[in-house]
Amino acid sequence: AGQPVFFDTNRFAAINTGPGTLITGSPGRGKTFLALSLAHDAVARGYKVVYIDPKEDASRLANLAGLGPVNKFTLRDAEDGLLDPFNIAGSGKDDSILLALDVLKLLIGELTVERETVLNRAVRNEMSKPNPGLYGLTEDLLNSPNQTDQDVAAVLDNVRRVEFGRLLFSPTPAKSKISARDGLTVITLLGLDTPGLDVERASYSYKQRVAVAVTYLITQYSYQLMEDDDKNYPK
Repeated sequence: AGQPVFFDTNRFAAINTGPGTLITGSPGRGKTFLALSLAHDAVARGYKVVYIDPKEDASRLANLAGLGPVNKFTLRDAEDGLLDPFNIAGSGKDDSILLALDVLKLLIGELTVERETVLNRAVRNEMSKPNPGLYGLTEDLLNSPNQTDQDVAAVLDNVRRVEFGRLLFSPTPAKSKISARDGLTVITLLGLDTPGLDVERASYSYKQRVAVAVTYLITQYSYQLMEDDDKNYPK
């Protein structure tokens, strides 16, 4: 109707209503510009903002005056093991186990009952170690005499050789963590080969499986950063 829309990113949380918002439109009509504008305005008003950036569009925000230092993480340059699900879940053991199982299901693809049983056992065994991780889990399965264990490990071995697979598999725990400081945090996903909606999950390539798992972990991690923060702090 040509009428202006007045939109406050924190209005829904303030009235205890679901804050999810979808911005849609054809290419070139301003979706990214609107998202960047909302992020800029929220930071300027004192909110903590995490911007998940698929195409490195948000890097330009760092050049604008008044936002303070922008905390940037680029997955291509990130440390090996940064997104190992054993290392980024909440403080509870059960949280780590469930997150690791969810990620392994994304990486393995379609699961038989036998393979799911293998994963459940392997995750719980790995969790009992001082420094659990997907790399150690894969090595244990590769060295197992059980054929199903070896079949699962063969898939994971292929997955960890994909470009971004190193973010999930590392022989040593990552020393750094993604942290959301006050102001703007940008997490850049440039280079991930995410599958289109027309691609069946069973047909995902190894690169696409990794891309889906990484995206899932980033969103889970961002949600956790927000949940663990002061509930009275706008974000």
